[in-house]
Amino acid sequence: MGATLTQKVTLNSFNAGELSPLMNSRVDFPQYKSGAKTLQNMLVRTQGPITRRPGTKYIASVKDANDPTRLISFEYSTEDAYIIEIGDDYARFFTDGAPVNEPNGSGKPYEIVTPWDANDVFELQYVQDAGTMRIVHPDYEPYKLTRPDDTNDANWTCTAVSSTTGPFLDENNDTTWTLTPSATTGDGIDIVSTDPLFDDGHVGALFRISHWLESDSAIHGYFRSEGDVQCSVTNKCQRWRYYDVTTGGIWRGTIYVQKSYTEITRWATKTAYVIGDYVTADPDSRSTYRCLEAHTSGTFATDLAANKWVEDTSTWVTVYSQYVQYGGNIQVSAQETEADCWLRIYIDNLALEYSNDDLGWCYYTIALREFLNNGVVEIATVPDPCNVTADVVYDLGGTDATYYWAEGAWSTYRGFPRTVEHHEQRVLYGGSKSYPQTVWSSIIAEKDEDYDDFTQSTESNWSGNLGGPDNIAWVYTLPGMNPIQWIKSGEFLFVGTTKGVGKLGQPNKPITPNYPPIYRVQNHNGCAYIQPANANDAILYVERGGQKVRELSYTFTTEKYTAPDMTILAEHITGNGILEIAFQERPDPVLWCIREDGVLLSFTYQRGNGVAAWSRHTTGASGEFESAACISGATEDEIWAVVGRIVDSTSVGYIEQFQPLNWHLVSSPADQNDCYFVDCGTNDINDLGHLEGETVALFANGRPINTFVVSDGSIDPEDANLTEFTVGLPYTSVYETMPIVLFDNSGPVLAEQSRIMSNNINFYKTLGCSIGPDADNLVAFKFSQDSFATTIDAVTGYKPAPYIWGTKRAPTLYFSESGPVPMTIREINTKITANYD
Repeated sequence: MGATLTQKVTLNSFNAGELSPLMNSRVDFPQYKSGAKTLQNMLVRTQGPITRRPGTKYIASVKDANDPTRLISFEYSTEDAYIIEIGDDYARFFTDGAPVNEPNGSGKPYEIVTPWDANDVFELQYVQDAGTMRIVHPDYEPYKLTRPDDTNDANWTCTAVSSTTGPFLDENNDTTWTLTPSATTGDGIDIVSTDPLFDDGHVGALFRISHWLESDSAIHGYFRSEGDVQCSVTNKCQRWRYYDVTTGGIWRGTIYVQKSYTEITRWATKTAYVIGDYVTADPDSRSTYRCLEAHTSGTFATDLAANKWVEDTSTWVTVYSQYVQYGGNIQVSAQETEADCWLRIYIDNLALEYSNDDLGWCYYTIALREFLNNGVVEIATVPDPCNVTADVVYDLGGTDATYYWAEGAWSTYRGFPRTVEHHEQRVLYGGSKSYPQTVWSSIIAEKDEDYDDFTQSTESNWSGNLGGPDNIAWVYTLPGMNPIQWIKSGEFLFVGTTKGVGKLGQPNKPITPNYPPIYRVQNHNGCAYIQPANANDAILYVERGGQKVRELSYTFTTEKYTAPDMTILAEHITGNGILEIAFQERPDPVLWCIREDGVLLSFTYQRGNGVAAWSRHTTGASGEFESAACISGATEDEIWAVVGRIVDSTSVGYIEQFQPLNWHLVSSPADQNDCYFVDCGTNDINDLGHLEGETVALFANGRPINTFVVSDGSIDPEDANLTEFTVGLPYTSVYETMPIVLFDNSGPVLAEQSRIMSNNINFYKTLGCSIGPDADNLVAFKFSQDSFATTIDAVTGYKPAPYIWGTKRAPTLYFSESGPVPMTIREINTKITANYD
């Protein structure tokens, strides 16, 4: 004899999102009850409810709908943010919900030239610091996108990273393989290699050519008059060269050692000087003079009186000073780490103990030590593999053949870095065609230009260099053969490769020559070539193949950074793969993913509160999401998208902006006219040229009106009382529960015939919803008793559902809404009866 079981089931948390079809019978799983069989154009709120995703506002058309177009975010600050449209050799800019136009008042979009072809824009990776963004691609030299003037939206530059200090490959160690330059300075010098070396792809590449310079007692002399102020200037002291300062004799006074990065010569008569030249007038004076007028010198006194020179003390910087008593002397050694410089020494208030020549004078010497001069050239032409012409960037040390040379790491021949990141006040680049496992760092930056400085110590190496000051650049090559896909800064430098993720560095220590990095593999879940996203305290990245998203976070039990699969309960959600991701922090943390087929995915992510919820988003009958980016907004982060559509039988590409999720907080008090639940929309019924011939839905004066076909760029609602409009393409939102389960003493009653007896739904600020057992049997809730009402208030609270259900195995509740109205479900109370044996 059959039995009947009737139970009430309450669903009041939906934060497991859409679950895999493979989960349909996993009623034992904790996320089953809070999951969904279908979740389309709906968002899971971190508090538990589900809500319709907001619609999108039409902003502009892309430059060419036939080419791939990508959006990237640029944030100077949370209040000064831009969306950048990157396409075929161009960039356009958007801010404050609108395009940046030419400043000449033409109304045309402001645009700059960029180097990247359309087919390359989705392989760009980038990192930003203040007003400069560095962008890399494996086939292009790194570029800087810069907004020089933070008061002018239409003032951007895109220039190649101008690095003259490397990075370089390991120095040649074959003593028979030499390079011979024809000159030490100038452009177009000849360089001859003893063995075939050069390729056409080396044009523009740097080469470091080094010569040993002998030690040089650059200046020496003596102070011998009481009260003298003496001054002499050295020959050039090259960067990284050591120098020694010594004194002798029996004397008293204050000794000073100073340096200047500007060359200062001894003034001479009948000499041509140009503006900006620096001279000393005589060796017994500390005074330095700057030329104000180009001229050929007469006498210094007359030239000075004619205002052709002006005294300038700004060039000298004191590096050492010491007061010395009788019998004391100094012996100082130092290394110049900033740039090539000139040195001088002088003494104040000299007092002598004796007057004889042996003891009564103060002797001094500034000696430059033996030094490996690292000259740099840039290849200009390549006549053949053994001969090139080059422009000298840093003076060479001689014209003799030398086997001390190193090839630049980046060139058309070797390839360019494919990843970039900021870490510990450096810019780091990773991976290239020839060196896919290598990471290159800049020096520690005190100003933006330092990020382009790759000066390395040449004294010893750890896969590039070791030793020397902490701020010098470093190079590290990962073990194994797995190419770097991305690098990300955190407690360590995290490196994503095709085989897994590792961390580079040492605990609580910066990476420097004195603390070389240690690389430790953390997991073996390989990475796609897609930049990851910082998400709360974790990093979300796409697995190799594009079909899984993983969470990189520290696990105390294993004492490693593990990467659990965030799609394990919804393996179907990623389809054929993910192309791009963007992370939104407010109002809820959401990872947005562009799928290969144009579906947009959202992943509401707050693991600390047990929220990990996927949903799918579509737009119109023909729309496909092609790119997405996120920037900070006033109250919510802004999500922007490139959407491909077919409008009036023509393929178009539009840039659209998702409107606020918390529409009821836009105005105070809340205004229903702020809700926005159409796509590609506008607030002007006469500004619809971008939707010509399309059927659009109209929301006006706080209520849904009807659908209309756009003609001549407008619609006519034939109601003069309507004044506030939101009009655009309708889209359908769907939430379908997992099969509802009853339990008896033996366990779940899932496979029996069941009948939904009643439903009571708790809505929040909702103006429309239909319910049924499936998409073909839906009945709309009534949110107004008056079908002719001119205003309808959004409903918050319980509403009973219409009764239309028959008997069904594994019944589900199917909610849908296609109108231009909000819908949020907080709770479902259903009464269900099951008949079983």
